[in-house]
Amino acid sequence: MIHYPGDLIDFFEIEIAIIYSLIIYIIAVQMKIKRFVQIPLYRYFIPGLLVRMFGGLMLCLIYLFYYDGGDTINYYKGGICMINLAFKNFPVYVDIMKGNLTFENYMAFDQYTGYPATYMYRDEKTFTVIRLINPLILLCFKNFIATTILLAALAYTGPWRLFLMFCREFPGLSKQLAIAILFIPSVFFWGSGLLKDTFTFSAVCWYTFSFYKTFIVKEKRVMNLFFTVLSLWVLILIKPYLFIAIFPGSIMWYVFHLLNKIEGSLFRFIFFPVALLFGLGVSFLLVSLLGKELGKYTLDNLLDVAIITQEDLTRDTYGPNSFDIGTFDGSVGSLLSKAPLAISATLFRPFLWEIKNPVMFLSGVENTVILIMFIIMLVRIKITAIVRIIMDQPILLFSMLFSIFLAYSVGLSTANFGALVRYKIPMIPFFMSSILIIQYYHKYGDTREMKKEMEVEAS
Repeated sequence: MIHYPGDLIDFFEIEIAIIYSLIIYIIAVQMKIKRFVQIPLYRYFIPGLLVRMFGGLMLCLIYLFYYDGGDTINYYKGGICMINLAFKNFPVYVDIMKGNLTFENYMAFDQYTGYPATYMYRDEKTFTVIRLINPLILLCFKNFIATTILLAALAYTGPWRLFLMFCREFPGLSKQLAIAILFIPSVFFWGSGLLKDTFTFSAVCWYTFSFYKTFIVKEKRVMNLFFTVLSLWVLILIKPYLFIAIFPGSIMWYVFHLLNKIEGSLFRFIFFPVALLFGLGVSFLLVSLLGKELGKYTLDNLLDVAIITQEDLTRDTYGPNSFDIGTFDGSVGSLLSKAPLAISATLFRPFLWEIKNPVMFLSGVENTVILIMFIIMLVRIKITAIVRIIMDQPILLFSMLFSIFLAYSVGLSTANFGALVRYKIPMIPFFMSSILIIQYYHKYGDTREMKKEMEVEAS
């Protein structure tokens, strides 16, 4: 059964969704009971899961009854078409699942199977979402809401592990980090439904956690290396610009982690430029080698994509829901001149007075809170002290590099608030966590002794 925008959800739909929600909840309770004694942080596990499921449910209702359709509905309908095709012509189904989105394969769809949206089929990265969700749709008996709730629960594993990672490094900040990572409304709303953002946000979190376990603390390295590569591959398949944003920062994280192990400030000063050049060189080399997989998001093409996208999104058809950071060309000077506007637009907009619909209201409130937190940090702490704290903790260096680079990229290429609030969600937990940690470091004064103090406080 395929739900079209505006259709009422029948009793069977609701019944299946409730049953799946109860099953997920029971499993979550068992996980908490099993692990709470060793890891008290599991007190946040079920609340975090419930808000994800709630966010996914709200996204369903918004797209069904407020937007009257959209990508979420088309992803679901495309998944139904794929399931029907599997029963009609399994070899073609397998071929499409492998990524062979040819015209001949599309002709295998008919009135029995239904037709996936052509704009999705023509875009390999968009259709990847349909390839990923159609097994879940089948598992949920083609139930739209149940599929969304199940996906939200599975995707929650990413931010939950990110939360555990940050709390391991900064145990005295568990309550603040829970808010920043697990309970930001726009993140659990846009990051819990049948959208690209659900997969990519979870992949960003999984990559960060697995990279940390593989290269920083060196635990279960084979398994975590597998998840590191897998999460990167998901980013490349769906949103390659996130790979470009996160990978250089993670290399710098590892390099400065090694650098901080060197005793003596003189040796650190000597090796600093070498480490910096090495990190940048490795990042540039890998991004260049992955040119084919990155497609139009290669370093050579990224600027052209930004210009075209920005011009498209500022057309009059977007009306008051758009914003403008001004025109730019391919010169370095033009790009650098737009950096402050692009970064600030992503981090802090839309402002409250720019809200044009109820869906954007929560994002406006969040942005106001983040802006106030950021201003308070700048007023209370000198820039030199902020830089010193970041350099003392490579995990903060990674978080800020990822946040700023992604904010710059999104702000440069996006001029529509509707797209902006979705594209920015991967960086919100990192940016907010960084602000909280920097303020906490400043409060303790000596960053080298902070972790010991925090561990005492947490115990």
